[in-house]
Amino acid sequence: MGRRVIFACINAVVVILMVLSLSGCGDAILRDIIRSIVMGPEFVVKQSGIIFQDGDIFDFLTVNSQKDETFVIENTGEANLRLTGTPKVDITGTDASDFTVVTQPDSVIFPEATAEFIIRFSAAALGQGQRTALVNIPNNDSDEASFSFSVTEYDNC
Repeated sequence: MGRRVIFACINAVVVILMVLSLSGCGDAILRDIIRSIVMGPEFVVKQSGIIFQDGDIFDFLTVNSQKDETFVIENTGEANLRLTGTPKVDITGTDASDFTVVTQPDSVIFPEATAEFIIRFSAAALGQGQRTALVNIPNNDSDEASFSFSVTEYDNC
């Protein structure tokens, strides 16, 4: 019985889309319907308004002290974005212990909403040369499900 209801709903949507398409007077409505049906969550990470791409590098510019950097995850999609990792934001790599996620983001980010996380570079690592780690944020975005970027710090102490 459940499958019949699902197929009936799908058929109804297809008929509506066809009528709107053939009438030529509903392009905006048609576009909105398609976006809401087809477009799932869309994962975006920003820092100071700059959008990160998967694999980018963020440089901590630290001078004589530890430093916190705030990052924002934005869901620009039409469905809930779920952060699926434990922890939600994880740091790995050779110098991972020099970076700490001091504030984790929410597990669910609603469409057009944001969540922040804060990464701290440790003062104990100052004077040790370049330090590098990988930030991993697993999520349910179909094309960025294993989003990651590098963080580096090189101080001149």
